[in-house]
Amino acid sequence: DAIVEGRAFFQGDYVIPLAQPFRPFIKEVMESQEYPIRRYTPGGEIIRPYDITSWSLPLHRGISSVEINTKQQQLNAMLISLAPDDLLPPRKTSTAEFLVFNGNYNESFSAAFRSLTRGIEVYRSSLQIIAEGKELPAGSFLVRVTGRNQQIVDQLLKEMITTPIRLENKPDGFEIISLPRIAIVETWLHDMDAGWARFLFDSYGIPFTVVRPSEIPGLNLSQRFDVLIFADSGRDHLLHGHTRRGEETFIPFYPPGYAEGMKKEGWQNVLEFIYQGGIVLSWARSVDLFTGLMEPKAPQQQFRFPVSNASASLVRQGLDVPGSLLRVNLLPDHPLTLGMQPTIGVFQRTNPILDTSIPAFGMDRRVIAHFPEREILKSGFSENERLLERKPAMVWMRRGKGQVILYSFAPNFRGSTQVANKLIFNALLLNSQ
Repeated sequence: DAIVEGRAFFQGDYVIPLAQPFRPFIKEVMESQEYPIRRYTPGGEIIRPYDITSWSLPLHRGISSVEINTKQQQLNAMLISLAPDDLLPPRKTSTAEFLVFNGNYNESFSAAFRSLTRGIEVYRSSLQIIAEGKELPAGSFLVRVTGRNQQIVDQLLKEMITTPIRLENKPDGFEIISLPRIAIVETWLHDMDAGWARFLFDSYGIPFTVVRPSEIPGLNLSQRFDVLIFADSGRDHLLHGHTRRGEETFIPFYPPGYAEGMKKEGWQNVLEFIYQGGIVLSWARSVDLFTGLMEPKAPQQQFRFPVSNASASLVRQGLDVPGSLLRVNLLPDHPLTLGMQPTIGVFQRTNPILDTSIPAFGMDRRVIAHFPEREILKSGFSENERLLERKPAMVWMRRGKGQVILYSFAPNFRGSTQVANKLIFNALLLNSQ
């Protein structure tokens, strides 16, 4: 252990030396980004970024990093060089009857889903538990090792990059969970974010089915799925199969079968899925599906979800977030935030920005994440970010027996925002216990 520039560092911490040819690249990806303000003319309009402005590896992954600016002989003497294999924890076979995967780690969800898909029973805690002198955070998963599943569990452990906690007895507070049936709605229209959702689920061993919007009218969603996911795709793409900008409509040059939306009948099918007990996740541009007047099938009456998109109004007031990491505060001790820090960074663009209202009879809602009152920008560029103060960033809603989770941000932006991935994983398991 060592004290350097007033901070304590401990055995097992990683040090990246900057005295090497890759110094500029290391600084670029390890530091937070501050977009340089340049203007076309002195005092004139700024040259705005055309794409994202944040790619900080530590911030996007929820890892603490510190820059040391003075040479430290004491620290240098304690360092050992690492090879790639040295970065992985030791992989052991199961030597105890019960294995607990820490709920604070993304990889623990991979252990849970891979176990469930192989027919192994998995249990989860909703509260922090102390067992055999070991602290088990809320949201942790437990697997029992038996003679029947020993080989399967051993193989799983070889695939994992996290080491489970071993217990001799099953502690109280763990409830069995089930494997949700998941559908990702993906258009044919260059639906990049839906592809990144598939990448995320494939990486963590989470089974899913791809559903095209044009298929939704003919599906019995409640019989086939428990969770329906709308990634970052435009409302018009999903509903009608085309794009609208202002008064102009852009029809894609696709064969007819590849440019169809779910239309009114399909959207009514989604609303019925929610009412009957389904879970819907929607993030970024697709949240516009849930704003405005909803017209379900008879005999249900028209209604509005207690949420709206305030981005158009805020843009007129000068808000501009081209693609940056913004700070949000999370609602503590909620099933959607299990295993998470109280404050994280999320990848946000200007559209959408959520507003909430009082829910009507038969509905409920909770703000799961909101922007703080100050220091909203963590990395990148924004203008007039004060307009976001105390605005909701993630909202949970209930209608009938079902639940809807709306994210104004992209919780898996290009597979690079692991710090927010548990907001997806926890949502998948809302009805599993």
